[in-house]
Amino acid sequence: AYLNGDLDEKIYMEPPECLEEILMDMVDNEEGEIQEAAWTMLNDMREGKNYCRLRKSLYGLKQSGRQWYLKLDEKLKKLGLKPSKSDPCVYTLDKGTEDVVILTIYVDDLCLASKNLSKLNTLKAKLKEECKMKDMGRIHYCLGLEFKYEPEEGVMHISQRKYAQEILKRFKMESCKPLSTPLDVNVKFGEPENSQNSEESNLPYRNLIGSLMYLTMGSRVDITYAVNFLSQFNSKFSEVHWKAAKRVLRYLQGTLDYKLTYRKIQDTLIGYVDADWGNCNLDRRSYSGYVFTLAGAAVTWASKKQRTVALSSVEAEYLSMSEAVKEALYLRRLLEDMGFPSEGPTRLYNDNQGAQMLIANPVYHSRTKHIDIRNQFIKQSVDDNFVEIKYLKTDEMPADFLTKPLSREKMLFCSQMSGVG
Repeated sequence: AYLNGDLDEKIYMEPPECLEEILMDMVDNEEGEIQEAAWTMLNDMREGKNYCRLRKSLYGLKQSGRQWYLKLDEKLKKLGLKPSKSDPCVYTLDKGTEDVVILTIYVDDLCLASKNLSKLNTLKAKLKEECKMKDMGRIHYCLGLEFKYEPEEGVMHISQRKYAQEILKRFKMESCKPLSTPLDVNVKFGEPENSQNSEESNLPYRNLIGSLMYLTMGSRVDITYAVNFLSQFNSKFSEVHWKAAKRVLRYLQGTLDYKLTYRKIQDTLIGYVDADWGNCNLDRRSYSGYVFTLAGAAVTWASKKQRTVALSSVEAEYLSMSEAVKEALYLRRLLEDMGFPSEGPTRLYNDNQGAQMLIANPVYHSRTKHIDIRNQFIKQSVDDNFVEIKYLKTDEMPADFLTKPLSREKMLFCSQMSGVG
């Protein structure tokens, strides 16, 4: 893909050692302009001009990815596709109609979706005329994600079973005994120290956390908190952290069949947001978590340690809520760009009554004035009818498993409410 990009700058490179042999072969076997160009370059090399000016981008150039995108963007626009303002890698054709075509890009992998199969095939034929490409048919496997479509039921499953099995095999845990939760509910670690034990320092802890992170980005909402929590020890870890990370693998062993299941229901975006105040015993920073569902399952989620220490549970909830509101605004714009504008405000559920009352009656107070900017941002989003903040009891909060370790029963509940299972 990167070899197709045009270069705006003058970039020179040293020729590879085998170039002279290649040029001699071209002189002997080619004809016309190619032979003439090869002969000219060969003479230049023999005169000591041992450098080449690039006419196209190459792998390794820092601008290659951008130049490839610009080339592809030009070709897609030529075919009538329009990029999303919210995500430049999402394109639409005939937005606002029943036959809208949605196209997404990941480097040189393109995925297309439409209700009109004939229109989809016509676009693919035009794309083949513009680019050398291979039609892989109906999507089954892409970027480590497995897709299973049941048209009769109107159901789409997205999973990462194969990738999870590869992780278990890579870390020699394919025969481990499964557990029902990714983290012990009482897990607490002391101040991390650099291990003096050579065996501990050589543990592939960072490799394991990195592998698990890719699972959390694709379909495994249920291990997002556990992986994020363990990642804070990437620079300083010991045997206890390694055992905790392997516990996540044991949980994976028992949940290999977990998948996100989307159905022809719930065409409205719904968000759930939660915070666990001061739950990190190392620095007393709180954890934020949110999950948005559409068509019966999660479409985006996050679990992060807050950057500052919250002075109250209301403040922790506000910090978390402001991040969720930002995500809600982005998702609304993205859906509108694809031709599916939201009708009315996006409901965002939280379980903190103090935060709920502060939004309803934003009284200036010395205990809340330091979070006034976030308060005003949330209030403005509510007043503009973009979001609607609703209260939901803690026992019914699906985002709870994105802020803390939970029991087996609560993990199952949150997973099911997020469409994972």
